[in-house]
Amino acid sequence: MTPSGNQRKERGERTRRGILEAALAIVAEGRNFTAREVAQRAGSSHGNLFHHFGSLEKLEEEAAFAMLESMVDEAITVKSSSLEAYLSALGEQTLNM
Repeated sequence: MTPSGNQRKERGERTRRGILEAALAIVAEGRNFTAREVAQRAGSSHGNLFHHFGSLEKLEEEAAFAMLESMVDEAITVKSSSLEAYLSALGEQTLNM
């Protein structure tokens, strides 16, 4: 039995998300990544990386955007209205990346 179009789409989205998460995990270790390293960590092929992102540079851009988005989301959740608390939380998030 072949997967339906919906199942293929969901599998593709999981693969894409796994590749992005693998790239983010490597960056969180303070290292740059290669296509093969990301694919291996994601349990995928480096061909899948290029299928889903087009290029290593595009994956790098999306990883940078995801990190920035995470930092902004974290800063927004700060409950204090003081600018000092906001900047402190943003600085801590940046150091933890």
